Amino acid sequence: MYVGIDVGTSTVKAAAFDDSGRELAVAARPVELSMHGGFVEQDMDEVYGAVVAVLDELTAGVDGTVELAGLTGQGDGVWLVDAEGRPVRAAASWMDGRAHELLDRWLADGTFETVFRRTGSAMFPGCPGPLLAWLAAHEPRSLDAAATALYCKDMVFQRLTGARATTDVSDASMPFLDPRTRSYDNGVVELLGLTRRRGCWRRSPTRSPRPRRAGRGCRRGPGSRTGRTTCPRARSARG
Repeated sequence: MYVGIDVGTSTVKAAAFDDSGRELAVAARPVELSMHGGFVEQDMDEVYGAVVAVLDELTAGVDGTVELAGLTGQGDGVWLVDAEGRPVRAAASWMDGRAHELLDRWLADGTFETVFRRTGSAMFPGCPGPLLAWLAAHEPRSLDAAATALYCKDMVFQRLTGARATTDVSDASMPFLDPRTRSYDNGVVELLGLTRRRGCWRRSPTRSPRPRRAGRGCRRGPGSRTGRTTCPRARSARG
């Protein structure tokens, strides 16, 4: 049995398939968005809880072992977690607009154009660069408490597996990426005033404690060769 999980902005959903691609079961659960004064945020514990509930519902009525699980989710925004993968504040959604004045300033002074030419990505208020810069100016303690700045799917991945996740360099919206070298551009980080915060998205072998069980027939923890979401005799993958 193969399972696909999508952690969307408003709905968490999952589906199970057999070896021939036949759909066996589907499950979904809504998640809330908090909107106030241009701020758009989500409760990470609620989002993760919805993933657990969907997996439990999905696997409850299906016989067999999960051989492979794929995970994808909403992009951009900033999901700050500590070394154990626990939230240090509410997640700032990709829909968040709090950094619009900062982005206007970067458009006027040429920073936006310089970053675009170095990364190939056009910034918007809800992407990590502006949001992290806003937090550095207005909520430095949140960044002080954070071990990693993630995307939604990476937060879920860490909570499910215990492995500190970072967005793969193949992700088109990966922040600060030089597509020519496929590595972080420290010049861009400096342009956005985030040099002190560079450790929040640097790769690390740090592993957090094994999270609680979620989903019948599956265990969450670094138990396989990949160290990802595992089930007995199962492999795993992240989308």
